[in-house]
Formats: sequence, structure tokens, C-alpha cells
Amino acid sequence: MRVFVRRSLQRLCLLTWLAAATACSATSTSEWPGGPLSAALVVDTETQQPVVCVTGWSSDELNSLRARDLPAAVWNQLLQVSVAGTTGITIAGRHRVNADSVDVVPRFTLARGREYVVRINPSALPAPRPGSIVETRVMLPALGAAPTVSVTVIYPSSTVWPDNILRFYLHFSAPMSGTAAVGHVRLVDDTGQEVRDALLDVDVDLWNRDYTRRTVFFDPGRVKRGIRPNLELGRALVAGRKYAIVVSPSWRDGRGQELIRKFRHEFTAGPPVERPVEPAA
Repeated sequence: MRVFVRRSLQRLCLLTWLAAATACSATSTSEWPGGPLSAALVVDTETQQPVVCVTGWSSDELNSLRARDLPAAVWNQLLQVSVAGTTGITIAGRHRVNADSVDVVPRFTLARGREYVVRINPSALPAPRPGSIVETRVMLPALGAAPTVSVTVIYPSSTVWPDNILRFYLHFSAPMSGTAAVGHVRLVDDTGQEVRDALLDVDVDLWNRDYTRRTVFFDPGRVKRGIRPNLELGRALVAGRKYAIVVSPSWRDGRGQELIRKFRHEFTAGPPVERPVEPAA
């Protein structure tokens, strides 16, 4: 029960912060326009099996798909996955509408080393969207294939971070699987111990569209003074102490491979900064 309440508070803090950050925008946090449709292989958090995830839908398109019980034939006109180099061999599976994406969940595990074609036809939407058919090729690497993706940079890249910093950005050399950072990204202190409950653990997609940049939030409940998590635990960072952000190589890329190597960025916590931190600082 305590874990559930804590995660609810974390999510509330983040969504409240995001709402405040976009208060001057003409688009609310519950409505957004469509963008370029793109597909990638991601690891399902429940089954740990690869699924095809398509992003770029508008909120209206997702709501429309969610409200309709579309037959498989109609779904396959809109979003279809087939074996590359074949004609008419469509992968059996089901379509799942998420908060900001649509997944194709294969009935059987995708074969490693085999290429698949994802075909997205926006004109087949309930409210047809202008535009041509989008085709993307995806593949699970064969067993034994060498890792090819790594963390290229972290922002802020400086060696001093204010103790009230809210977020940082991890950039990757190629698309990642789209899975959460929890379990793969840690904050460790100058004794080598992980700082408990430092980073936010919520089911919010914080990747960019091509899955090459991940935003990682510190728990805003601990950052903001005077609210329960801050009163109970204090800030995760203590000014004057040394820390490191550590990214585990177990984080999977868009092909299901681990990263080339562990990533580590060391920094010292400085005094709080009330103005926005420059990302490239």
C-alpha cells in the first residue's frame, strides 16, 4: 500500500509539473496533434517480449481507435506487420491502443535475424489522415550479434549539478527499445551506494519520437520543499557531496540488444538554482 501511494504521489507531482510547464500552450496536456508516424520494436513491460510500437498519432485518433471495436481486417488495413521479402504473409497478433501509441502484439515470438516490414496507412483511420503509406523495417538481431548502441552524451554535461535539478537527458547512438529507465539508470553516492527513490518511477513515455533521447526525472516530490516526500526523505542530492549517474548495459536497444558498455557520469551536487539550467551546461 505504501509503495502504491508513493508512486501515485510521484505521478501526481510529475503531471502537475508538466501541466504548469505547458500552461501557456494552446494545446492541453490531454490533447495533442498528430506527428510523423514511426514504428520501432520495444519490449513489452508485462511479457518481456518484443512488440511493434507505432507513435505519432493524435489524441483524437487514439481516442477514436480506442472507442471502436475494429475487426482484424480493418486493423490490418491501417497497421500491418509482415515478413520482409514475402507477399501476403502477415504476422498474426492483436492491436493494442495505449495512451500515446498503438502496439502490434505478435501471437508468436518474432524470429531473431529476420526482417519485418511495418506498414502504416493513415488514410485507413476512422477519420482518414492525408498522407502516403509509411513503411518501416524492423528486426530482432540474431543470437550472438555484437551490441552496437551506446550512450553518447548526458545533459547537463557539467560536473556540478544543483541539488534541486529536476531532470536530465540521455542521448543514444541509435534507437532504443522504448522501455522505462527504472532498473537501468541509477544515482549512486560517493560511497558507491544507490540513492533510494531518487529517480521517478511512473508509466509515462519520456522518449523522443525516434527513441534516441530519454528524459529522466528526479522525484519532483523530493525536490520541491514542503511536500510529503521531501519532508520524509529530503532531496536526493546533498550540496557538497559527489554522485554519479550510472546506466546499465542491460538496457535494450531497438533491436533487443544490450548496450555496448556501462555509462557513468560523475558530478558534485552544488547549491540550488532557481533559474532554468541550460541543457548543454
